[in-house]
Amino acid sequence: MSVRIRPATLDDVPDIVRLGEDYCHESNYAGLDYDPRVADITARHYIESAHYTLLLAVTQHHSTIGFIAGHTAPALFTRGVMAQEDIMLVRPESRGRIQTVKKLVWAFSRWAADQGARRITFGNSAGVVDDGAYIRFFERYGFWRSGSMMHLEV
Repeated sequence: MSVRIRPATLDDVPDIVRLGEDYCHESNYAGLDYDPRVADITARHYIESAHYTLLLAVTQHHSTIGFIAGHTAPALFTRGVMAQEDIMLVRPESRGRIQTVKKLVWAFSRWAADQGARRITFGNSAGVVDDGAYIRFFERYGFWRSGSMMHLEV
């Protein structure tokens, strides 16, 4: 199955909201209350804001099977711009297609470079995929590990 990556439009928001709900229930965010209105507002923000992006993975039959969202911002203590992946998800039945994930990562990386980013950060905060496999995937493409993410319910 051929998959292409394209920028999301406002017409894609309902699909993004549905994908996000499924993802929320299977991730470590499952204990949080999912709100489709918040998801709708957030998706629109990523689509319409200059320093944010939301890119879709779409099949030749126009089915959305995943997306990546992120942003750029000035680095705290330098003059450089950093890019941060905020969420990347692929439908469970499409996760075995490494090319989909690879295409999402490289499309986001190109977007970040076009925005002037000097560094790109990805994280496995949702815990949907095995951490070891996640790290190996990114190291294979030149990324390096730096730090850890920790969560606490309050």
